[in-house]
Amino acid sequence: MSRKGAAYWPRRRPQGEGQGPRLDERFRALLRPGPAAPDLPWWEAGIPARAGAELARHYRDHHGLTIEVCE
Repeated sequence: MSRKGAAYWPRRRPQGEGQGPRLDERFRALLRPGPAAPDLPWWEAGIPARAGAELARHYRDHHGLTIEVCE
């Protein structure tokens, strides 16, 4: 279900075969504490604690957030 030339982000959390809770835990560990948008599911609302320069710049310029840059 991907679109050509565009990244695909699922609207619902994917359900793996017994992997869901473990993957959720690993993904949550990459996010800053607390949701950015309480009206969205946590996996869409979460903000990464660290990001590449381009994504960190996006969060700074568009949302006023400072994210640690990692290379």
